[in-house]
This record gives sequence, structure tokens and C-alpha cells, in this order.
Amino acid sequence: MLALAANGAAPRTARAEGPLLRAPANVILVPPPHEDEPVTAPPPSSDAGRPVAPRTPVAPRTPVAPQPTRPMVPVRSDRARGETISPPAPDEEAITIHPLAPAIEFATIAADRLKNVSDYQCLFVRREHLGGRLQQAESVELKVRLQPLAISARCLGPEQPRGREVVYLSGGDRTKASVYGAGVRGRLVRAEAVSIDDPRLLGKSRHRLLEYGVHRLADDLITQYRHDADYGECRVRLVRDVRVDGRACVCVEVHHPAVRRNFLFNVTRAYFDEQLQLPIRWEAYTWPSKPGTQSVLLEEYTYEKLTINNGLTDADFDPRRTAAKAPAGQR
Repeated sequence: MLALAANGAAPRTARAEGPLLRAPANVILVPPPHEDEPVTAPPPSSDAGRPVAPRTPVAPRTPVAPQPTRPMVPVRSDRARGETISPPAPDEEAITIHPLAPAIEFATIAADRLKNVSDYQCLFVRREHLGGRLQQAESVELKVRLQPLAISARCLGPEQPRGREVVYLSGGDRTKASVYGAGVRGRLVRAEAVSIDDPRLLGKSRHRLLEYGVHRLADDLITQYRHDADYGECRVRLVRDVRVDGRACVCVEVHHPAVRRNFLFNVTRAYFDEQLQLPIRWEAYTWPSKPGTQSVLLEEYTYEKLTINNGLTDADFDPRRTAAKAPAGQR
């Protein structure tokens, strides 16, 4: 559901970072006055001391016969918003906010943050459950430019050949990606044009090339959280100061205890970098195969050493240029 970077040079530092994430505030409590605070009476009227004129008698009102009332009809729940609204009592209305509301807010903040990000690069580490077993972790140097979209994924192994690079440019044939072989010779020869849906791009993988990346993860989290918010059977836990690649994160854990066709996963964990305000790790588990056993890890993605707004240009997505500039030890 969720993407892939580098030319061998040292990563450039990020140019801009946002403020720390704050936990979503759904309710604001206003404290009552201090019990020791004196209560003062209003100032005396300026008419004090004047004689009060006697009141004029008022004729009694004619009694009115009581009117029949209609029975109150309960208001139906609004499933789209995840709110349950009961018939209001005088000056009172009971509203229940869905547990996924904080998760949706964290993902929305990340998507808004990405509107001010032109590009990013990182070390992308993925581990997936394929063919009935959990595969080895694969490392990829990932570079992404968001507008116009450009992706460079350079494999570091262990299963894919080290140095093999996949480049996608939205300005050309949007259905094809260019595959360059390992080493300088592989980069300087003519690249092979491969469909972006071809499984050979990334080897064994649960997703297409364009479905990986921090930007796709943020969008997919919003879609998934909003979809799950239409239903119940959901527990959400927020854990602060969780360390991912040495960075402080907020972990948003979502748990669906029962197997339902409406839900994709049993447990998911999204880790939001508190400083960058972006998701940098994702874990998804399916339900246990037998009662009393642990959930099974399906996919795990970590975006390490993430830097944003590096000023990437077309030259950064041309392996022939980066190969010519690379030191001998990095070729």
C-alpha cells in the first residue's frame, strides 16, 4: 500500500523542518473558579434610596388546554463521520468521537507537510511476507522528486544485485521504468525499458514501484484510516517518544481484534517523526492462523536517514551522469 534512492554520494542535509507534533485535542476542559475565590455582589443601583411605586394589579390569564405532543424519534447514527448522536436532553448533546480520529489527524498533518516538500532521499529498508515465509530485509537507496514525479531506486542487496538501479520519470513514458545494471559499465550501457508493473523491477515484492515512498504512505494512511472509521471493532493506542533510526516518533497503533472483510489488517503501526511530521516506518500484521498464537507480519517499511528539500534535479535521476561523477571506490 505504501515506495524507493541515491547516487552513492553523501546525503544532503534537510533544508526545513516543522514544529513538533502535538497530540490531537478533541475536548477542551475549562476549569471551574477556584473555591477560595470570593464572589462579589453587583454594585448598588444608582436608584437606591428612591421610593418604589406600588405595582398595578394584573388580571389573571385564561388557562390554556394542554396540546398533544408527538413522541420523540431517535436520531440515527452518522456512520460516515463515526459519530453517534442520541436525542439531546435540555442544553445537552452526547457525541462519541471515533477512536481513529487522532490517527486521521496525524496522517492529515503529514499530507499537509508534504505540500511544502519538493523532494526527499533516504535509505529504504523493506521486509515482506511472500511465498509463505518472511523474506530477508532488502535495502534500497531511494531518491524521490514530487513535482514532476521522479524516482530512483538503487538496490543494495542482499537478494537484488548490488548497484542495480531503477529510474522512473513521469515526463516520458509513464508506463515504463529504466533499469540499469550494476557498476559503471551497467550504468553506461543502454538501459532496459521495463513496465512499471513488471515484478522484475524490485524482485519479490508485495507492491508496484510507484506504491512505495513516504508520500504514498501518508496518502494511504488517510485512505485506510477513513475507511476503517466507518466501522466499529477498533482500538487505537498512541505511544510517544518511540525511537526509529534515532529519531523521536509517535507510534499510532490500530488493532482490529476480529477478522472482517472490511479490514485489511489485524494490527498496524505507523511511526510519525515528531520533528519532520512525516511517517518514517510502517508495520502491518494479519490475524493469527491459530487461536492463542501471535499475529503474522506481512510488511515492514522503514525510511532511514530521511532528508527533505535537497534540491534534486534531472541530473540526480540520470545514472549515466552519477556514474561518471562517482569516486572509484563507489563504482
